[in-house]
Amino acid sequence: MLQGDLGTALTNGRDIAESLGKRLSNTLFLAFWAALLAVPLAIFLGLLAVRYRDRWPDKLISGVTLASISIPEFLIGYVIMYVVGVKLRWFPSVAMVNDS
Repeated sequence: MLQGDLGTALTNGRDIAESLGKRLSNTLFLAFWAALLAVPLAIFLGLLAVRYRDRWPDKLISGVTLASISIPEFLIGYVIMYVVGVKLRWFPSVAMVNDS
């Protein structure tokens, strides 16, 4: 690993570094857009909670934030996929990752 050789996968015999490299761009794309949405939203909600300290907007923001960080991310993802993909039919709910 220190020499840059991660070896080959036991399941399909492909080079692990090459397989990781192909998926790195998708990961960076998702991380970029998540940060672009999450950071301004967090700053806005924080300022709103401070502005209405100890009143209902502060308590609502704090309660929803605490509840959302207590739920595992994959469960929230499944719920969003169900609502947006199955019920509203805005996006497809199934995607296929193809190495080729």
